[in-house]
Amino acid sequence: VRQDIGEALMELLRFMIVTGTLYWLLINASTQAGGEGFVRSILDSFYQMPNREISGETFAWQGDGAAWRAMDVYLKVMKQTSGGEDPDRIVGGLIGVLILIVLTLLAAQFLLALIMAWFLGYGGIFLLGFGGSRWTSQIAINYYKHVVALGIAIVALGAIGIASDNVFR
Repeated sequence: VRQDIGEALMELLRFMIVTGTLYWLLINASTQAGGEGFVRSILDSFYQMPNREISGETFAWQGDGAAWRAMDVYLKVMKQTSGGEDPDRIVGGLIGVLILIVLTLLAAQFLLALIMAWFLGYGGIFLLGFGGSRWTSQIAINYYKHVVALGIAIVALGAIGIASDNVFR
């Protein structure tokens, strides 16, 4: 009987710790129930990493910056090659279109990452409710893993965007 009571108490303790931890994560995932807003804080911290001050110059990059830079480069290339020979105009135009396409795709990818962050921050929180059961607790844990992965994607896109701004200045 002692062994059965010990196993039952250990199982109850483990259930309470896992359920309590995942309930705490559920409450603090957003600010709706007076929580800390973990998801928004995680994504905001990753968004701020490439947008920092370096040697007195502040780099604030958003997705539309790449699209504006792409259009600016394309128009400069078209203006510079307008008086040249036909082969020069064709090659310059192709390079301008290529830069326009690449940077527009970068801006679109950044916009999709921000939309996914919004859905994860507000629509995906119900996935944390699955954390109360032993069989579905991995869904809640994978939710936070996905939030961190999306934050890393935002950092990478921001770094690429800042690099493209520096290259095409």
